[in-house]
Order: sequence, then structure tokens, then C-alpha cells
Amino acid sequence: MTRDEAVALLKARLTRTNDSTLDAKIVTEMQFVQANVLEMGEIVPWFLITDHQTLATVAGDEKVAVPAGFLQEVETDALWILEDDGTYSPLRKESYDVIASLSDYEDSGQPEVYSLDDAYFRLRPVPDAIFTLRLRAFMRDTVLTTDIENNWLKWAPDLLIAETGAIIAGNYLRDSEMFTAFANEASRARDRLMRNDLARSNANQRLLMQFS
Repeated sequence: MTRDEAVALLKARLTRTNDSTLDAKIVTEMQFVQANVLEMGEIVPWFLITDHQTLATVAGDEKVAVPAGFLQEVETDALWILEDDGTYSPLRKESYDVIASLSDYEDSGQPEVYSLDDAYFRLRPVPDAIFTLRLRAFMRDTVLTTDIENNWLKWAPDLLIAETGAIIAGNYLRDSEMFTAFANEASRARDRLMRNDLARSNANQRLLMQFS
């Protein structure tokens, strides 16, 4: 579903199909919902995971900036460093106060541990050369500034439309009944997305039971 198709569908549900003044408002609120409600929400879904990206260290600098649009790391992956033999090895993650206090990493050299602090990965030992890092992460989706289908409209259009509809109904049309209907639909859509995301993460995994 493209952005303009989603706008038309939302207007139909709002019974405002002929109100062209709503179009720009819906697009603006749809962009707000994506960036601030969905991508900063309690679930970051699978379709925001990117392919591996490469980053580079700077000699003498512990910091490596996270990529633009970075949301969070993938739990089952890590930050990796390129070895001399062409293979990648995972770096161990710790809190910054831990890695900064470890006497084993006082000297500079090839990084072995890292922390995620604000907008930076912080490395220890501090790099003494340029090293290549590899990262797979959850990243912000393409903003709906044009009439495209991004991943939210491909995989969770019901959630994006319902959340946007609740804002339009409540803040613009002042229709409490319609606001409640959209809010309920958003709750159902979020539950569906969470169950779908959980099912994908558990598929084909071997579940072990421990017996005492």
C-alpha cells in the first residue's frame, strides 16, 4: 500500500473522502506517528532490521558514531571487528563504566569490548589504527515524504493508519467516538504485530526444557 492509498483509505474511514484539506495533515501526522510512536515504541519489528553495515574506527579515538537512523542493536547479533585474516570476530558488550575501568584495556590496540553510549559506540582498548567494524541493527524506515510504500505500509499498514486516524479524529475532528474506534483498532494491530514478531523470532528455534 502506498502513502497516498493509505491517506485515501483513512479519509474514507473518517467519512471525509471529499475533504482535500485533510491530505497534508494526514501525511504530516503519519510521518510523526512513524518516527515517534511506532519506531520509538515498545516493539521494534523485524522489518526494520538492515543488512550488515560497515563502520570505521579512528586511531586514538574511542568513539565510533552510530549510523544515521540507528534505533538499536539486533539482540542475536553484535558489533564485529575485521581480523587480519579477513574474518570477523564479535566484540563483547559492557556498560561504559565497566570498560573504562578495566585495567586490561588501559593501553591502545585492537578493540575487544564496547559500550553503546548516547550516539556512539565506545571501544576498549582505544583503537591504535583504523579498524573495520560490522553492524546489523534496527534502523528507521524511509520517511513518507513521497508517494511510496515503505516497510510500515507493507507489513503493518493497519497500525500506521489506525494510530494516525486516532490523532486526526481526536485532535482535528474532535470526534470522540471515532477516536475510540481508531484507538481500539490500533491496539488490535499492535497486538497482531507483536505476536507476528514473536512468532518469527521463535520459528525453527530448538526450545529446551530444563528439569530439576
